[in-house]
Amino acid sequence: MRNDARDIHYFDLEIRTNTQYASPCSLTEIIDVLDAIHTRGDRFHAINRETESLELRDIEVNAELEIATLLISHTDPSSPNAVYSNPEQKRTRVIEKEPGEAGEFGAHVFLSLRELDGSPNTYLAAVERVTGVGRSFVERLLNALLNAEYKRSKNTFQCEDLAGRRTRAGTPKNVS
Repeated sequence: MRNDARDIHYFDLEIRTNTQYASPCSLTEIIDVLDAIHTRGDRFHAINRETESLELRDIEVNAELEIATLLISHTDPSSPNAVYSNPEQKRTRVIEKEPGEAGEFGAHVFLSLRELDGSPNTYLAAVERVTGVGRSFVERLLNALLNAEYKRSKNTFQCEDLAGRRTRAGTPKNVS
């Protein structure tokens, strides 16, 4: 791959709930939650028996274009040292990792904040193709961060019951 080009994979991102009584949040609301998680510093998720980690490294929102950009990184201590070569000079240079360092791979994820026409709760996602940071790692990290936030604060994803159920006091019942 050239330094000035990127391969991009496109996906439909569907937002769902695990109950029939709650409506899914909008992607904008989820991005706000991810931004709060990032700001708070809870942006890491350990994988592979906690030997590697995924991180929501950065998050930016362009409100005018209605696009959110995420930078997702994968850190792997077992990755090889970086190697650079200069064929003209017939020379190879190895940059050895220092103790505690790990190889890191990062990929950008672009999310349209506009629902796709005719597809409620579905958004266009574009993921930069980078070895070590595939779509499944992106999905795994975002699910882990959002699930951890739900466990931390059940109110984060609450909405009124779609079936119209009420509490004993007569107020609308909230579900998440």
